[in-house]
Amino acid sequence: MTAWQKALEEGDPLGAAELSFAAYAGGDRDAETADFAFKAQCGTGRFEEALEILAETPTAAQSTSSFVSLLNMIAMTGATELVEKYGLFPVMEANEGTHPGISEFGVRIAAQCLRRRPDHAEARLFLHTVFPKLIAGADWNLLRCVLVPVSDADRQLMVNRIDGAFGGVPYPLVPELARFSSTAVDNLCGPDILTRPMEAVFLPQTIVWRIANGAAHMQVAEDRPASLTPPVLNRERIAANVRALQRAARDFVSTARDYPFDRYEGFGDGVLGSGAPVIVLSTGRVGTMAMEALLKRSDGLLPFHAFNLHVETGDQNAILYKLISEDPGSFERDIESILRYRFSEFAYCRAAGKIPVIVNHLDTVLAPILMGAFPDARLIRMHRAPEKTLLSLAYKNQFGYRQLRHLKSRFDKDTGEFVFRRDRSLTIEQECAWYMYVTDLLADIYRTELARPGRFLDLDMEQVFGLAAGAIRHLSDFLDDPAITPETCRDVFSQRINEKSFYTFDPVRGDLARLAAELEKAYTALEGEGGFG
Repeated sequence: MTAWQKALEEGDPLGAAELSFAAYAGGDRDAETADFAFKAQCGTGRFEEALEILAETPTAAQSTSSFVSLLNMIAMTGATELVEKYGLFPVMEANEGTHPGISEFGVRIAAQCLRRRPDHAEARLFLHTVFPKLIAGADWNLLRCVLVPVSDADRQLMVNRIDGAFGGVPYPLVPELARFSSTAVDNLCGPDILTRPMEAVFLPQTIVWRIANGAAHMQVAEDRPASLTPPVLNRERIAANVRALQRAARDFVSTARDYPFDRYEGFGDGVLGSGAPVIVLSTGRVGTMAMEALLKRSDGLLPFHAFNLHVETGDQNAILYKLISEDPGSFERDIESILRYRFSEFAYCRAAGKIPVIVNHLDTVLAPILMGAFPDARLIRMHRAPEKTLLSLAYKNQFGYRQLRHLKSRFDKDTGEFVFRRDRSLTIEQECAWYMYVTDLLADIYRTELARPGRFLDLDMEQVFGLAAGAIRHLSDFLDDPAITPETCRDVFSQRINEKSFYTFDPVRGDLARLAAELEKAYTALEGEGGFG
């Protein structure tokens, strides 16, 4: 028995991890040591060390959950240079059938690689390999990822295959393709989208990728000296910046003369005039996928959940940290990007005679921009028990840089550069408490500063999941949709909606009371100090 195996048997997993690293570095390359060292490096967050093991011992990728965690980290942080440095695409392809997460994160990584380098042969090959499986599983989120960065010829081929499989292009992909232009980068699909039948969008056309935000948002290396400071939340300052952001968006729309921005004023008539967009405010992991599944049963509502595919890493945190800042600078570039990429969904809903419901938690930060364009928008603050939210966030590893992170950062309002790095001094309970507190704070500011009377709903998803008739009736009345009933909810929620939901994560439920106490302690500190110092 090796030293690391003995430590593991004696109940010291961290000691076993360190001993396995030492054994591997000392030349012990047997499969069992390599496998455990790889898993231990992933489990302790030393991903580049794990990649070095993987490059020397590819069979270590058969530690499937650890390999998926590794791919998740790369997809979350956009660290595609690691994929090329360590030759991960062949490893992903070889193990693709062993775990759905390899396809999921592999597709996202391949899409990121192609956005940075359109001629990336390995990324293109991987997307073509998994594409038939995505069609078979009707995986709309990953199909969107595939269709965006590929070449025009590949995209047309893929759209034709989707058309052949479904007898037409399904509506979840229509807004995605409608974001792109048949004539120029700055058009989406032509001003006549409001009157053309939607199937006409899929005439042969050149679809062009456009990065959502041109400002440079970057993660600084841990060992690089930089004048990065932790955030401090001041409600009055944030409220003033939120009002300024909404006014700037309103002014932008009222003076815009270029398509599609000139169309926002016209959305005051017709479908969107009597039913402006509904925006869900949440941390995520509170039932947004379940809400999307529920609202798809509606004849008058159409939910969207995939906008984050168009927002580069760091963008929403850059907007958040502008709102926190004493001197946020100009919001015009943010406004232009967000309204451009949301427009096709609004236009599609108008053409379909439906009201858009934006369930993506990213829009918690973007809501003031949308409320500048649609002052009559409705807001739903969705939440659930904090300790359950934490477990679900942790289980999905949803503390990547696409979330509302507690970051040490520097923001240059003149250049638009937002430089940040993770604050490693925080516990996961503090990270989650920050996420929840920022969401609660923004939601309350929107309620008091932006929302018109009767246009804000506080929705406890624990009650909705519990089929409480009162909570479901309030939701039905707020959305003016009698189809939302306890019976419909029971039917929807009885199906497995999200494999990564808290409800599939049984082993740690016994710790809920401890987690709740830790979260309350961290949340209370934020209420008193506005930050963790």
